[in-house]
Amino acid sequence: MRASDTDREQVMQLLQAAYAEGRITYSEHEERIAAALRAKTFDELEELTADLILAPAAPSTVDTVGADDESDRLTAMLSESKRVGPWRVRRHTHANAFVGSVLLDLTEATFEAPVVEINCSVFVGDVKIRVRPGTNVSMKASTILGDTSVKGTGVPDPAMPTVVVSGTCVVGDISVRGPKQQPFWKRHVA
Repeated sequence: MRASDTDREQVMQLLQAAYAEGRITYSEHEERIAAALRAKTFDELEELTADLILAPAAPSTVDTVGADDESDRLTAMLSESKRVGPWRVRRHTHANAFVGSVLLDLTEATFEAPVVEINCSVFVGDVKIRVRPGTNVSMKASTILGDTSVKGTGVPDPAMPTVVVSGTCVVGDISVRGPKQQPFWKRHVA
């Protein structure tokens, strides 16, 4: 049976997750990605992932008890603002970066709703959001001389929360990434 572009994309996301977890080397990753792009059938794609049994992502906790309807707000003006470690992600969060940067690390966070919205206002700055593999991400932000991107988040898992990213980015960057990886030398030095 012939493979579609979507099938190839899903295999490439699995390969990216396997590389991020250290299950395959950089050269294996590059070879398999190239082979996935050339694959014409499902059998060719299955061969690329047959030896990879990916560990399921740790489920993100959704705890609606004590949920606060008030919006959370982070602002970085000529500075940096971070929210990392264990924390509660409210249903609505505003991330404002004006000639500054905001980091929202959701990898250890507890979600107050199964769907959360992060509204970004960026002017000559950046907002970076880190999520667990499998998190459903919907990028709806608008840009003017800026960039938005979602990379390394793995294959969306319906059991995981959904993060909707909205807002406006002027001469800046809004990015969603999977968990931070260890530096190359730490992964390859015994």
